[in-house]
This record gives sequence, C-alpha cells and structure tokens, in this order.
Amino acid sequence: MPTPLQQPPVMAALQNSANMDDVSGARIMDTANSTKSLGPLQMLKIDLQRYNDYHYKVGSLKYWRFVVKQAYTHPGLLAVVVFRYGGWVRTVRIPVVRQILDAYYQYLYNWVRFRLQIEIPRDVAIGAGLRVDHYGGILINSQSVIGRNFTITQGVLLGQTESGAPVIGDDVNCGVGVKIIGGIKVGNCMKIGSGSIVTKSFPGKAVIAGVPAKELRKLLRAPERNGWIPGPDWVPEPGEEYPDA
Repeated sequence: MPTPLQQPPVMAALQNSANMDDVSGARIMDTANSTKSLGPLQMLKIDLQRYNDYHYKVGSLKYWRFVVKQAYTHPGLLAVVVFRYGGWVRTVRIPVVRQILDAYYQYLYNWVRFRLQIEIPRDVAIGAGLRVDHYGGILINSQSVIGRNFTITQGVLLGQTESGAPVIGDDVNCGVGVKIIGGIKVGNCMKIGSGSIVTKSFPGKAVIAGVPAKELRKLLRAPERNGWIPGPDWVPEPGEEYPDA
C-alpha cells in the first residue's frame, strides 16, 4: 500500500502510461497535467457536478438535496463517492486514523461490490468528472487508466489480458454492456454503442459500435448532456461544427 507521501496513484499511472507511444503519450500527459493539482475530494466535487442536471449553485441547499435525490435514482453515484473516498484515505498522514478509515473503506467497497455489483478499485487511475449511471455488472480492472468525464452504465467491463489493460482518453461515453478488453487505447471524445466489444485501439473523435467495434462516424465534440464539463485546456477548433451525439 502506498504511503501518503508517495505520488498519487492517478498521477503515477497516467505518467507511466505516457511511455506507451508518442501519440498516446502526449494525450495521456495532457490528462496527467490537468489532474496533477487535483486531490480525491476535489475530483469528487467535479464528479458530483456531472449529476447536477439543473445546474444548481454548488454547495446550496437545493444542490445537496438534488445530489441526494440523484444518489437514489442513480445508485452508481454511491460507487463514485466510495471510489474517491478510498483515494482520499491514502492521503491521511496519521497511521492510526488512516487504518481506521481504511477499514471503513473496505466495508463500503464490499457493500458497493456485492449490493450494487459495481467494482471500481481505488487503484484505478480515473480523472475528474466520473459518472456511473445505474448499476449492475460494472467492472473496471485496477490497471486501467482513464481520463476526464468518463461515463459508464450497466454491464460495462474494462478488462486486462496478457497485452495489458485499457487506456481511455477524455470524454468517453460507454453504452450498456460495452466491453473494452486488453492493452488498447481509446482516444478522446468517443461514444461507444451499447453491446460493443472493443478489442483494438481507436484514435478518438468517433462513434464506434459493433462486435468487434468499428467506427460509424466522426464525433467532433463530446455531447454536453449528462453534465459534460470541458477540460481546463479545452478550446473549440476553428470552423468546427459540433453535432449533438
């Protein structure tokens, strides 16, 4: 188990993945730079914004009432909170306190794992803006590396093979039952259709679907539904038209 003085797991994993190749390395380091200054609680704050469909003022009574309601209608939110809590526990510097909080994390993690059937280990490197819709049959391998604004729903699997674990860019939306398997790279701004099995890399900015998945059309911008939040360095490219996906 890493000590609180070690590099945060998200940042370390992102930097390690940057060595895979030049193109993917540049993309992953962009994600690493945007994540570098964010702690688990700061990322949780951005995660909760993904559920703030009515754009209530953050911290207001209406905002917290809506978040509680969303936790009931979208139980995956509970898994997001537990995931970020597990990352925060590792930053606690007092050993005794950290051990107590860690024991509570283990209880919460197993509750989410068995009752909601959502398995997202805290070792997974996931950028800010995580949204888990619904619940059931969701599994993310602990060696996966995932960017900002990742959206998943029921039956999504990110699995590791002898080739490695998936590396996912920013603004990726996975439909119901999507399977992403092996040491492949999925670029930024991707929408993956329900029931797809992804076994090869895609550069990004596309809608893909099928078994095995193939590109259906280009996607120039991440959809703004479900509380999509632009990254800190995001700017529109000149002359681009942004179809709603």
